[in-house]
Amino acid sequence: MSKKRISLSLFPNAGCTIPWVYTKKYNIKERVFNKINIDSNFQVNTLNDISFIQVNFCKTFRFDNSDLLLNGSIYPDNALCIKRVLDEGITDTCGVLSIVFGNFLTELNLEVRLVKATLTKYKGHHNHFFNILKWRDGREYIVDVAVGYFNSFYPVEIGGNEIINNNNGYRCRKLAKDEEIGDKEMYIFEYRSLLPNGDNSWKVIVCFDRNMKVSFSTFVMAEQEYRKTKQLIIYLLFDEGSYFLTKDYFLIKYHNGENINIPILSLNHLLEIANKYFKIDNFKVLKELFINYRKAKL
Repeated sequence: MSKKRISLSLFPNAGCTIPWVYTKKYNIKERVFNKINIDSNFQVNTLNDISFIQVNFCKTFRFDNSDLLLNGSIYPDNALCIKRVLDEGITDTCGVLSIVFGNFLTELNLEVRLVKATLTKYKGHHNHFFNILKWRDGREYIVDVAVGYFNSFYPVEIGGNEIINNNNGYRCRKLAKDEEIGDKEMYIFEYRSLLPNGDNSWKVIVCFDRNMKVSFSTFVMAEQEYRKTKQLIIYLLFDEGSYFLTKDYFLIKYHNGENINIPILSLNHLLEIANKYFKIDNFKVLKELFINYRKAKL
């Protein structure tokens, strides 16, 4: 099946001033609930309910940038993102996953918007997308489904005083006067270890402009930058921790602080892990990527 791919250079002004808007017209609520094993009559009454949905979403839909690295950016509209994830099983990157999750929350009669942030944890790649949820009391929360094992898996209030303790400690604070960047209303989302022997200093996950409006061009430029990194990342949450796969190693990271790091020895080894832990059974993209990696080393 051909995929809609796009080069921003062909549409230099496309969507530059039009903010991304979620809609209820795709009727995906029951489909998502079914895929994440939650009853379709589930009612969202508290932030704990949001967390429950968030966790199940992350256990079902893996972060997987392999298709982007091989084939390039998709045309970023709501319909295509939904089709890729729910119909074709291409779970893709933070932007696509966040867009599907945002449309889903919108169908639950929640007010959500897409935000682009600057990611500080990975070398060579700096863009990250997540959703901001405006709760019924007017407060706003980070609700992320694609930041890997740095995820709080619970809504974190933007600018609030409460620290969310969920495997790690999490908070989102406004930058102090001496940290400000221009006149933007900048915030940082950060975490610290809760392990007895862990480093309990605060570490930044992302920083973001609370009022930034994500548009077509914002999304495409971020994905094009991402592709330049050539760094394969596949991530999936499970009950005791998370799985993290690159072309060089497979990491099992447990919530209790234990880590198991397994070097990737061959293409077959990579595919075995992809199938066993991530339920990937179509190996075409991974095979081509792995061959390209090996050619680049010659």
